[in-house]
Amino acid sequence: MSGMCQLKALSLAKELGISSFKASRGWLSRFFNRNGLGFRRKTTIAQWLPGDYEEKIVNFHCYVINLHRKQSYILLEQSTDQTPVYFEMLLDNTVNRKEEFSIMIRTGGSEEQRCTVMLCVTGDGQKLPHYITFKRKTILKICGWTLNL
Repeated sequence: MSGMCQLKALSLAKELGISSFKASRGWLSRFFNRNGLGFRRKTTIAQWLPGDYEEKIVNFHCYVINLHRKQSYILLEQSTDQTPVYFEMLLDNTVNRKEEFSIMIRTGGSEEQRCTVMLCVTGDGQKLPHYITFKRKTILKICGWTLNL
């Protein structure tokens, strides 16, 4: 977190034409003390969902399903790995005034939602297209498709 603050200070100094500015850890510490700032941990998560978030989710799912229907997959000897990808990555720390006891971080409301991405490589080293899975709801019916199992 301190590195991000130092990079921001360096970019602001560059914009102002200050070439001798270093943004050292000592400078950052003194800047925080002068302004009553400190690194704080979140205590509250506030949700603020956009009005059309459901439509955006459906459109994204339809887009991914369309891409999947256009691909043709070949079964080969392969090595795979799965990793979760969260739709919203929350930081645990933020910069805030030291005297404040409740630290609220505003979110989009999807900090628990995720998809799983599977990466795959064949025995001869060919990378296959990534495979994305979502928790299934009625998304196929919304898009007007049926799933043949």
